[in-house]
Amino acid sequence: MELSHEFQTFIHSLPTTITTTNLSDVREKAKFITPLSISNDDIPENFNKMSVVILQNLLNYHDDNEMFPISSLKLLLDLIGTFDISDSITKSKLMLLLHGTKLKLSSERLCSWFVKVKLMKEMIIDDTHEHLNRWKTLASLTLNHPIVIGVINSLATNGTGICLPNIPPSIQVEIIDCTLAGLRGFCGINKIYINAAYIRSQISTYSTIYHPDSPIGKSVVEMDICTIAIHEFGHARLRQITNNPNTCTPDLFNSVACSTVNERSEFGRLCKMIFFFDQIDYWQSAADNKWDLDYFQQYIKAIESSSAIPPFNSTNNYIKRFPSTTSGLDIDLTADDYYV
Repeated sequence: MELSHEFQTFIHSLPTTITTTNLSDVREKAKFITPLSISNDDIPENFNKMSVVILQNLLNYHDDNEMFPISSLKLLLDLIGTFDISDSITKSKLMLLLHGTKLKLSSERLCSWFVKVKLMKEMIIDDTHEHLNRWKTLASLTLNHPIVIGVINSLATNGTGICLPNIPPSIQVEIIDCTLAGLRGFCGINKIYINAAYIRSQISTYSTIYHPDSPIGKSVVEMDICTIAIHEFGHARLRQITNNPNTCTPDLFNSVACSTVNERSEFGRLCKMIFFFDQIDYWQSAADNKWDLDYFQQYIKAIESSSAIPPFNSTNNYIKRFPSTTSGLDIDLTADDYYV
Protein backbone atom coordinates (compact mmCIF):
# COMPACT_ATOMS: atom_id res chain seq x y z
CA MET A 1 0.00 0.00 0.00
CA GLU A 2 2.66 2.46 -1.13
CA LEU A 3 0.26 5.38 -1.62
CA SER A 4 -1.02 5.09 1.95
CA HIS A 5 2.56 5.25 3.23
CA GLU A 6 3.37 8.29 1.08
CA PHE A 7 0.20 10.05 2.20
CA GLN A 8 0.87 9.40 5.88
CA THR A 9 4.49 10.50 5.55
CA PHE A 10 3.40 13.70 3.83
CA ILE A 11 0.77 14.59 6.43
CA HIS A 12 2.93 13.83 9.46
CA SER A 13 5.90 15.74 8.04
CA LEU A 14 4.00 19.02 7.78
CA PRO A 15 5.08 21.78 10.20
CA THR A 16 2.86 22.12 13.25
CA THR A 17 2.61 25.86 12.55
CA ILE A 18 0.42 25.40 9.47
CA THR A 19 -3.23 24.36 9.51
CA THR A 20 -4.01 23.81 5.80
CA THR A 21 -2.27 22.23 2.85
CA ASN A 22 -2.81 21.31 -0.77
CA LEU A 23 -2.05 17.85 -2.13
CA SER A 24 0.44 18.74 -4.88
CA ASP A 25 3.47 17.10 -3.25
CA VAL A 26 1.82 13.76 -2.62
CA ARG A 27 0.19 13.90 -6.05
CA GLU A 28 3.62 14.14 -7.67
CA LYS A 29 4.79 11.05 -5.82
CA ALA A 30 1.57 9.22 -6.71
CA LYS A 31 2.43 9.56 -10.41
CA PHE A 32 5.11 6.92 -9.92
CA ILE A 33 2.87 4.49 -8.01
CA THR A 34 0.80 1.92 -9.90
CA PRO A 35 -2.91 2.61 -9.26
CA LEU A 36 -4.95 -0.06 -7.52
CA SER A 37 -8.38 -1.20 -8.66
CA ILE A 38 -10.98 -3.31 -6.90
CA SER A 39 -13.62 -5.71 -8.13
CA ASN A 40 -17.27 -5.67 -7.14
CA ASP A 41 -16.87 -8.64 -4.82
CA ASP A 42 -17.65 -8.53 -1.11
CA ILE A 43 -14.32 -10.04 -0.04
CA PRO A 44 -11.69 -8.89 2.49
CA GLU A 45 -9.09 -8.26 -0.21
CA ASN A 46 -11.21 -5.52 -1.80
CA PHE A 47 -11.97 -3.75 1.46
CA ASN A 48 -8.30 -3.96 2.44
CA LYS A 49 -7.38 -2.16 -0.79
CA MET A 50 -10.24 0.32 -0.61
CA SER A 51 -8.29 2.77 1.55
CA VAL A 52 -5.80 3.23 -1.29
CA VAL A 53 -8.57 3.67 -3.88
CA ILE A 54 -10.16 6.32 -1.62
CA LEU A 55 -6.84 8.23 -1.58
CA GLN A 56 -6.56 7.83 -5.36
CA ASN A 57 -10.03 9.38 -5.72
CA LEU A 58 -9.03 12.27 -3.47
CA LEU A 59 -6.02 13.01 -5.67
CA ASN A 60 -7.75 12.40 -9.00
CA TYR A 61 -10.88 14.47 -8.37
CA HIS A 62 -9.35 17.48 -6.58
CA ASP A 63 -6.77 19.83 -8.04
CA ASP A 64 -3.55 21.33 -6.69
CA ASN A 65 -5.18 24.65 -5.79
CA GLU A 66 -7.55 23.19 -3.20
CA MET A 67 -6.54 23.67 0.40
CA PHE A 68 -7.55 21.07 2.98
CA PRO A 69 -7.49 21.44 6.76
CA ILE A 70 -4.70 19.19 7.99
CA SER A 71 -6.92 18.00 10.83
CA SER A 72 -9.45 16.73 8.28
CA LEU A 73 -6.82 14.84 6.31
CA LYS A 74 -5.61 13.25 9.55
CA LEU A 75 -9.21 12.26 10.29
CA LEU A 76 -9.45 10.63 6.84
CA LEU A 77 -6.25 8.70 7.47
CA ASP A 78 -7.59 7.60 10.83
CA LEU A 79 -10.85 6.47 9.24
CA ILE A 80 -9.28 4.39 6.49
CA GLY A 81 -6.44 3.08 8.62
CA THR A 82 -8.22 1.80 11.71
CA PHE A 83 -11.15 -0.12 10.22
CA ASP A 84 -12.08 -3.68 11.12
CA ILE A 85 -13.10 -4.91 7.67
CA SER A 86 -15.07 -7.82 9.09
CA ASP A 87 -17.57 -5.33 10.52
CA SER A 88 -20.57 -4.36 8.36
CA ILE A 89 -20.55 -0.72 9.51
CA THR A 90 -16.87 -0.56 8.50
CA LYS A 91 -17.81 -1.60 4.98
CA SER A 92 -20.58 1.01 4.78
CA LYS A 93 -18.19 3.76 5.96
CA LEU A 94 -15.56 2.76 3.43
CA MET A 95 -18.18 2.81 0.66
CA LEU A 96 -19.40 6.27 1.64
CA LEU A 97 -15.80 7.56 1.67
CA LEU A 98 -15.24 5.91 -1.71
CA HIS A 99 -18.23 7.80 -3.13
CA GLY A 100 -17.51 11.08 -1.35
CA THR A 101 -13.90 11.43 -2.45
CA LYS A 102 -15.02 10.90 -6.05
CA LEU A 103 -17.23 13.98 -5.99
CA LYS A 104 -16.04 17.36 -7.12
CA LEU A 105 -17.07 18.89 -3.81
CA SER A 106 -15.30 21.81 -2.20
CA SER A 107 -12.69 20.83 0.36
CA GLU A 108 -14.93 22.29 3.09
CA ARG A 109 -17.89 20.12 2.13
CA LEU A 110 -15.73 17.05 1.69
CA CYS A 111 -14.21 17.51 5.14
CA SER A 112 -17.74 17.64 6.53
CA TRP A 113 -18.28 14.23 4.92
CA PHE A 114 -15.32 12.80 6.85
CA VAL A 115 -16.83 13.94 10.16
CA LYS A 116 -20.29 12.58 9.33
CA VAL A 117 -18.87 9.24 8.19
CA LYS A 118 -17.01 8.89 11.48
CA LEU A 119 -20.32 9.33 13.34
CA MET A 120 -22.37 7.02 11.08
CA LYS A 121 -24.05 4.04 12.78
CA GLU A 122 -25.61 0.80 11.65
CA MET A 123 -29.23 0.31 12.68
CA ILE A 124 -29.63 -3.07 14.36
CA ILE A 125 -33.19 -4.08 13.52
CA ASP A 126 -35.21 -6.38 15.75
CA ASP A 127 -38.89 -6.88 16.55
CA THR A 128 -38.99 -3.62 18.53
CA HIS A 129 -38.18 -1.57 15.42
CA GLU A 130 -41.48 -1.81 13.58
CA HIS A 131 -40.87 1.13 11.24
CA LEU A 132 -37.28 0.17 10.39
CA ASN A 133 -38.40 -3.38 9.70
CA ARG A 134 -41.10 -2.12 7.37
CA TRP A 135 -38.68 0.20 5.53
CA LYS A 136 -36.15 -2.57 5.00
CA THR A 137 -38.81 -5.03 3.85
CA LEU A 138 -40.33 -2.55 1.39
CA ALA A 139 -36.90 -1.67 -0.06
CA SER A 140 -36.14 -5.39 -0.48
CA LEU A 141 -39.48 -5.98 -2.20
CA THR A 142 -38.69 -3.11 -4.57
CA LEU A 143 -35.31 -4.63 -5.47
CA ASN A 144 -36.98 -7.96 -6.21
CA HIS A 145 -39.96 -6.67 -8.21
CA PRO A 146 -39.74 -8.20 -11.71
CA ILE A 147 -40.69 -4.98 -13.52
CA VAL A 148 -38.17 -2.92 -11.56
CA ILE A 149 -35.48 -5.52 -12.26
CA GLY A 150 -36.33 -5.59 -15.97
CA VAL A 151 -36.25 -1.81 -16.39
CA ILE A 152 -32.97 -1.33 -14.53
CA ASN A 153 -31.27 -4.27 -16.26
CA SER A 154 -32.30 -2.90 -19.64
CA LEU A 155 -31.08 0.62 -18.86
CA ALA A 156 -27.79 -0.68 -17.51
CA THR A 157 -26.99 -3.01 -20.40
CA ASN A 158 -28.17 -0.59 -23.10
CA GLY A 159 -26.30 2.29 -21.51
CA THR A 160 -22.99 0.48 -21.14
CA GLY A 161 -23.10 -2.05 -23.96
CA ILE A 162 -22.04 -4.66 -21.40
CA CYS A 163 -24.11 -7.78 -20.78
CA LEU A 164 -25.20 -8.74 -17.29
CA PRO A 165 -23.80 -11.90 -15.74
CA ASN A 166 -26.21 -14.82 -16.20
CA ILE A 167 -27.08 -14.75 -12.51
CA PRO A 168 -25.95 -11.45 -10.95
CA PRO A 169 -25.48 -11.51 -7.18
CA SER A 170 -28.57 -10.58 -5.20
CA ILE A 171 -28.58 -7.07 -3.77
CA GLN A 172 -29.21 -6.72 -0.04
CA VAL A 173 -30.61 -3.81 1.99
CA GLU A 174 -29.14 -2.28 5.12
CA ILE A 175 -30.45 0.60 7.22
CA ILE A 176 -27.84 3.08 8.48
CA ASP A 177 -28.01 6.31 10.46
CA CYS A 178 -25.96 9.19 9.05
CA THR A 179 -26.48 12.88 9.76
CA LEU A 180 -25.01 14.02 6.46
CA ALA A 181 -27.73 16.43 5.32
CA GLY A 182 -29.63 15.28 2.26
CA LEU A 183 -28.16 11.78 2.21
CA ARG A 184 -31.10 9.55 1.35
CA GLY A 185 -29.08 6.43 0.62
CA PHE A 186 -26.09 5.05 -1.25
CA CYS A 187 -24.91 1.79 -2.79
CA GLY A 188 -22.27 -0.65 -1.67
CA ILE A 189 -20.92 -3.89 -3.09
CA ASN A 190 -24.05 -5.92 -3.93
CA LYS A 191 -25.88 -3.83 -1.35
CA ILE A 192 -27.86 -0.62 -0.93
CA TYR A 193 -28.11 1.51 2.18
CA ILE A 194 -31.19 3.46 3.31
CA ASN A 195 -30.51 6.40 5.64
CA ALA A 196 -32.96 6.31 8.55
CA ALA A 197 -31.78 9.75 9.74
CA TYR A 198 -33.05 11.31 6.50
CA ILE A 199 -36.47 9.65 6.77
CA ARG A 200 -36.85 10.62 10.45
CA SER A 201 -35.86 14.20 9.67
CA GLN A 202 -38.51 14.41 6.94
CA ILE A 203 -41.15 12.92 9.24
CA SER A 204 -40.31 15.50 11.89
CA THR A 205 -40.42 18.38 9.40
CA TYR A 206 -43.87 17.49 8.05
CA SER A 207 -45.47 15.97 11.17
CA THR A 208 -47.47 19.14 11.90
CA ILE A 209 -49.08 18.97 8.44
CA TYR A 210 -49.96 15.28 8.27
CA HIS A 211 -49.42 12.57 10.87
CA PRO A 212 -46.78 10.00 9.85
CA ASP A 213 -49.18 7.14 10.72
CA SER A 214 -52.05 8.57 8.68
CA PRO A 215 -52.76 7.06 5.24
CA ILE A 216 -51.09 10.04 3.55
CA GLY A 217 -48.13 10.01 5.94
CA LYS A 218 -47.52 6.29 5.46
CA SER A 219 -47.76 6.52 1.68
CA VAL A 220 -45.30 9.44 1.56
CA VAL A 221 -42.69 7.58 3.60
CA GLU A 222 -43.13 4.37 1.65
CA MET A 223 -42.97 6.04 -1.76
CA ASP A 224 -39.74 7.74 -0.74
CA ILE A 225 -38.35 4.38 0.41
CA CYS A 226 -39.33 2.79 -2.92
CA THR A 227 -37.68 5.49 -4.98
CA ILE A 228 -34.50 5.50 -2.89
CA ALA A 229 -34.36 1.74 -3.46
CA ILE A 230 -34.87 2.15 -7.23
CA HIS A 231 -32.20 4.85 -7.41
CA GLU A 232 -29.59 2.90 -5.48
CA PHE A 233 -30.52 -0.38 -7.17
CA GLY A 234 -29.57 1.30 -10.46
CA HIS A 235 -26.16 2.27 -9.10
CA ALA A 236 -25.56 -1.15 -7.54
CA ARG A 237 -26.51 -2.96 -10.77
CA LEU A 238 -24.26 -0.71 -12.85
CA ARG A 239 -21.34 -1.55 -10.57
CA GLN A 240 -22.11 -5.24 -10.96
CA ILE A 241 -22.01 -4.88 -14.74
CA THR A 242 -18.72 -2.95 -14.71
CA ASN A 243 -17.36 -5.14 -11.88
CA ASN A 244 -16.15 -1.95 -10.21
CA PRO A 245 -17.65 -0.41 -7.04
CA ASN A 246 -15.75 2.80 -7.84
CA THR A 247 -17.66 3.35 -11.10
CA CYS A 248 -18.75 6.97 -11.62
CA THR A 249 -21.77 7.05 -13.90
CA PRO A 250 -21.14 10.49 -15.42
CA ASP A 251 -17.59 9.41 -16.31
CA LEU A 252 -18.80 6.05 -17.58
CA PHE A 253 -21.56 7.41 -19.79
CA ASN A 254 -19.34 10.19 -21.09
CA SER A 255 -16.92 7.50 -22.28
CA VAL A 256 -19.48 5.53 -24.29
CA ALA A 257 -21.91 6.50 -27.03
CA CYS A 258 -25.01 6.33 -24.90
CA SER A 259 -28.17 7.88 -26.28
CA THR A 260 -30.20 6.41 -23.42
CA VAL A 261 -29.16 8.93 -20.82
CA ASN A 262 -28.85 11.95 -23.13
CA GLU A 263 -27.80 14.96 -21.07
CA ARG A 264 -28.66 13.36 -17.74
CA SER A 265 -25.81 11.02 -16.97
CA GLU A 266 -26.78 10.35 -13.35
CA PHE A 267 -27.97 6.78 -13.55
CA GLY A 268 -30.00 6.55 -10.35
CA ARG A 269 -31.94 9.64 -11.38
CA LEU A 270 -32.58 8.14 -14.81
CA CYS A 271 -33.96 4.93 -13.27
CA LYS A 272 -36.48 6.88 -11.19
CA MET A 273 -37.54 9.04 -14.11
CA ILE A 274 -38.47 5.97 -16.15
CA PHE A 275 -41.17 5.29 -13.56
CA PHE A 276 -42.12 8.83 -12.47
CA PHE A 277 -40.95 11.16 -15.30
CA ASP A 278 -39.34 13.57 -12.85
CA GLN A 279 -37.79 13.93 -9.41
CA ILE A 280 -40.79 14.27 -7.10
CA ASP A 281 -40.77 15.81 -3.64
CA TYR A 282 -43.35 13.46 -2.15
CA TRP A 283 -43.31 15.21 1.23
CA GLN A 284 -44.02 18.69 -0.09
CA SER A 285 -46.47 17.43 -2.70
CA ALA A 286 -48.57 15.90 0.08
CA ALA A 287 -48.26 19.06 2.19
CA ASP A 288 -49.55 21.14 -0.74
CA ASN A 289 -52.46 18.73 -1.36
CA LYS A 290 -50.95 17.66 -4.69
CA TRP A 291 -51.06 14.01 -3.74
CA ASP A 292 -52.89 11.18 -5.48
CA LEU A 293 -53.29 8.93 -2.44
CA ASP A 294 -55.16 6.25 -4.39
CA TYR A 295 -52.41 5.94 -7.01
CA PHE A 296 -49.55 5.73 -4.53
CA GLN A 297 -51.36 3.16 -2.40
CA GLN A 298 -51.87 1.11 -5.58
CA TYR A 299 -48.18 1.48 -6.38
CA ILE A 300 -47.10 0.25 -2.94
CA LYS A 301 -49.51 -2.72 -3.16
CA ALA A 302 -48.03 -3.59 -6.57
CA ILE A 303 -44.53 -3.59 -5.07
CA GLU A 304 -45.68 -5.77 -2.18
CA SER A 305 -47.41 -8.29 -4.44
CA SER A 306 -44.88 -8.27 -7.34
CA SER A 307 -47.78 -7.38 -9.64
CA ALA A 308 -48.09 -4.91 -12.51
CA ILE A 309 -47.14 -1.35 -11.58
CA PRO A 310 -49.99 1.08 -12.36
CA PRO A 311 -49.20 3.73 -15.02
CA PHE A 312 -48.05 7.02 -13.56
CA ASN A 313 -50.14 10.13 -14.27
CA SER A 314 -47.47 12.65 -15.24
CA THR A 315 -50.02 15.44 -15.70
CA ASN A 316 -50.45 15.88 -11.94
CA ASN A 317 -48.76 18.99 -10.59
CA TYR A 318 -46.39 17.28 -8.19
CA ILE A 319 -43.69 19.35 -6.52
CA LYS A 320 -40.22 18.76 -7.92
CA ARG A 321 -37.56 17.85 -5.40
CA PHE A 322 -35.06 20.64 -4.81
CA PRO A 323 -31.31 20.16 -5.19
CA SER A 324 -29.33 19.07 -2.17
CA THR A 325 -26.47 21.46 -1.52
CA THR A 326 -24.71 19.18 0.94
CA SER A 327 -24.97 15.74 -0.62
CA GLY A 328 -25.04 14.22 -4.06
CA LEU A 329 -23.38 10.91 -4.75
CA ASP A 330 -22.42 10.31 -8.35
CA ILE A 331 -23.78 13.73 -9.29
CA ASP A 332 -23.95 15.12 -12.79
CA LEU A 333 -22.61 18.65 -12.42
CA THR A 334 -24.31 19.79 -15.64
CA ALA A 335 -27.78 18.84 -14.41
CA ASP A 336 -30.00 20.96 -12.20
CA ASP A 337 -30.28 18.61 -9.26
CA TYR A 338 -27.65 17.10 -7.02
CA TYR A 339 -29.09 14.36 -4.92
CA VAL A 340 -28.25 10.82 -4.05
